[in-house]
Amino acid sequence: MQRVFTASWDKWVWIITIVVVALLGLLPIGIIANALTGGQGNRIPIMIAVLMLLILAVGYLFSPQAYAVEPGNLIVQRPGTDVTIPLAGIQRIEIVPGWPIFRGAIRLFASGGAFGFYGGFWNSTLKRFIAYATRMDKVIILYRTNGNPIVVSPDEPEEFVRLVEQARKR
Repeated sequence: MQRVFTASWDKWVWIITIVVVALLGLLPIGIIANALTGGQGNRIPIMIAVLMLLILAVGYLFSPQAYAVEPGNLIVQRPGTDVTIPLAGIQRIEIVPGWPIFRGAIRLFASGGAFGFYGGFWNSTLKRFIAYATRMDKVIILYRTNGNPIVVSPDEPEEFVRLVEQARKR
């Protein structure tokens, strides 16, 4: 049986997302509208505007929306492709505050707040880790026997951990 946990945004994800959407979403629309209505537009500003919109769309497609726990697997649900994490490889699970994990973390190929904190990161504690988080109050670190730790942030962390522990044993 599958149980889905929501991944709601905290206030920082909302703020960062609004700023990024304003810059990468509204600005290009203005550039394109100006070019199409007889402004002094040429191909380069339009190509830059399209690139900005494309970056925004790709960022959204990779953003975590929810987490599904089923026997043997954790599935990170995203608008694009989902990520399946086998629970057999999970060594231990820990609930911690999220800000110490991400404060000072280096983004290797990641979003640092727009639509969430997701992708590859590095910090001095976890070293290299993968995140699929949307809030910073409580995050869950899934330590794997092989591979980098994974950080997630379901809305009900204690219940999530309980179900992941059960699903690992099946």
